[in-house]
Amino acid sequence: PAAGTYSSAQTVSISSSTSGANIRYTTDGSTPSETAGTIYSGPVSISNTATPTTLKAIAYESGFTDSNVTSGVYTISTGSTNPVTVTFEAESLSPVGTGATASTGTDANASNGILEFLNATAAGQTIAFTTPSIAAGTYQVQMRLRSSTNRGQFTTKIDGTQIGGVIDEYAATATYVSVSPGTVTFPSVGPHTIVLTVTGKNSASSGFIICVDSFTFTPVQAQAAAPTFS
Repeated sequence: PAAGTYSSAQTVSISSSTSGANIRYTTDGSTPSETAGTIYSGPVSISNTATPTTLKAIAYESGFTDSNVTSGVYTISTGSTNPVTVTFEAESLSPVGTGATASTGTDANASNGILEFLNATAAGQTIAFTTPSIAAGTYQVQMRLRSSTNRGQFTTKIDGTQIGGVIDEYAATATYVSVSPGTVTFPSVGPHTIVLTVTGKNSASSGFIICVDSFTFTPVQAQAAAPTFS
């Protein structure tokens, strides 16, 4: 299964479309390489319920350049009443651009070394992401972005409902920023759709491009009702 939140232990298969490629993986957050990590020989069991497990894998073959590292966070939750923080790499969420192309770029400072772009040229163009299954609950939504001089402004919708206002990704100097458009409540466990829509650009910006590194959903603890007198 894809990375995400599950109510029971999962058995994850890893494959590469390069025939004969070798694969190494890690489950402790470290980065695998040709010499680091466990050699993949069969499906990987993920069952830790105490903390999320980060599965990383790399494919390599003689005569080929090593692949990019694929990363996914698996959270084993015993029930939807106890949601946990989950982070998803933007490029792993099947991004689809409408009106403009979606593409990836590499950057050593990105959380997985990869950034996702919407090569937007005008307002109204969108990029959609589909998350793995997330436990029911209320979450604070956070996005890690890479601001720059050619970035646009956009709004965020999750499952068709707008969260927060317009986010301006322009910056005079390229930098990573974390922004939170607001909170979202998921009534049941399942996957969700995130759509970013370009609304315009800062007058100082030279373009409408959107660049996303990752999405994080952090559970918001419910507040007890205030006492009343009668």
